[in-house]
Amino acid sequence: MALWGPLLFLLLLDLSSAAFPAAPAADGSLFSPAESARLAGAKSLDDRIKVYESASGRMRETIEKLARREAFGAIPDALETWTSLLGQSLEDIRAHTPPGRKKSKRLIRYEIQVRKAVAGMKELKIKSPVELADAFDTFLARAESVRKEFIDILFLGK
Repeated sequence: MALWGPLLFLLLLDLSSAAFPAAPAADGSLFSPAESARLAGAKSLDDRIKVYESASGRMRETIEKLARREAFGAIPDALETWTSLLGQSLEDIRAHTPPGRKKSKRLIRYEIQVRKAVAGMKELKIKSPVELADAFDTFLARAESVRKEFIDILFLGK
């Protein structure tokens, strides 16, 4: 019977971590501690893009969970954080992609993820209160701009 206490605690701990995904670090950074460690240890641009893709996916999931729980007040800040992540990733990718570089499959995947995220946020905007329309519009405009710049890097070599 004494074994049930610790097992129940571990189960509840696991369930609570699933309900609340890893948040950005308390110091205001855009990455969870695990993502920060992976980013610091990344040896190539593709490795960093993989971390950006992971963080972007985490942020999308967080916003979708906030909407499902009807915690709409936290969504504008989450969208702003996500916009900052996209901007930072674009700066890094732009700065470290030499002209004439072979098309990065990792960047192609990241662009696809951002495109799908934009479509998902458009749907979420429709389902959200009108007061959030400006926050969604700002995010969608910036995310689409970043996505188009990814396309330029991939196919125009800019």
